Amino acid sequence: MMELVRQWVLGVICAAFLSAVAAHLGGTGALGQVCRVLGALVLLWAVLSPLPGVELSRLIQPLTQIDAQLEQERQRLNEQSGQTMCAVIEQESGAYILDKARQLGLDCRVQVTCRAQEGVWQPWSVCVTGIAPSQALSRAVEEELGVPRERISYREGGE
Repeated sequence: MMELVRQWVLGVICAAFLSAVAAHLGGTGALGQVCRVLGALVLLWAVLSPLPGVELSRLIQPLTQIDAQLEQERQRLNEQSGQTMCAVIEQESGAYILDKARQLGLDCRVQVTCRAQEGVWQPWSVCVTGIAPSQALSRAVEEELGVPRERISYREGGE
């Protein structure tokens, strides 16, 4: 009987230690919250394990649901982060091209479109409106931003 009590106490201590380590490593964000919840459930299971009728499978189902929710949130945040990164790159690239155009004495409007290439957002195409095609501006866009000339278009009208 004393051996069972000793094993139970040792199990509770180990579960508490692992819970504390997981909570510390998880940080303060969503991952940290999940780690703390998981640690609390493991500790609860360790405390209640000697009681008859306590099944680990009842504890696993909520954990699986939490894991699925966490993965959905991670995907949503990655998508949102990508959209924000794309918008910033489009805006900054457009400002760069406008600056180059002004240095060349050109008055125009610029629209830049981004795409992710191998997980990295990059300027993909450029549409310059209000001027005739400019070799100097096209060369600057190609050399500095990496947009090939075939993806640089010009519209002379004010469309």
